[in-house]
Amino acid sequence: MEIIDFNENHVEQAWQLVENAFKNEQKTNKNLPDFSQTCDVKDELRFFARKKLGFAAVENGELLGFLCSYPPFMHCYGSPDESGVWSPLHAHGFKTEENTKVLKLLYQAAGEKWRNAGAKYHSITFFSHQKALQAALSQYGFGCRCADSMMDVNNIPENLTVQCRKILQFAKLQWNSLSSCGGFARLWQNILRRRRVFAC
Repeated sequence: MEIIDFNENHVEQAWQLVENAFKNEQKTNKNLPDFSQTCDVKDELRFFARKKLGFAAVENGELLGFLCSYPPFMHCYGSPDESGVWSPLHAHGFKTEENTKVLKLLYQAAGEKWRNAGAKYHSITFFSHQKALQAALSQYGFGCRCADSMMDVNNIPENLTVQCRKILQFAKLQWNSLSSCGGFARLWQNILRRRRVFAC
């Protein structure tokens, strides 16, 4: 197995790994949209390849896994003068998620590359079913900064629902109203500014 720079030759296989991870998550989370409704994953993968901020684990021409990120950006997680990178769900994928050797080698190589690119922080977003990825990152000294959960509000336990409905209103947001969540993002940033923690 070789750990090499992620490049455009890996895009097709990488796209398949991302789709497989998404479909695995859909088995337990029925609230996820259809994979075709997500971002243009192949276009994003080509972008990651051009920016050269990722690695691929390859054996006999087969992509075993990859880990990429967006380029460093300033004001990372509300910090006034520090930069960081972010690896979203579609910026990594693994043929067998239980193969922690691949996960760790990719993470080690990518972490060094991100640091050399000037990133002081990084975060990696993963699906809840990716237990091996979570464990591999935790073994490298990273905890979990935040846990976002998607669930059907109709399945909230009755006793909690009665209490919550006195002060909260539940509604499904439409795509054109997502900007109304900006206030929550600012509140979350204020919380993170006061807590120096790593994210994975």
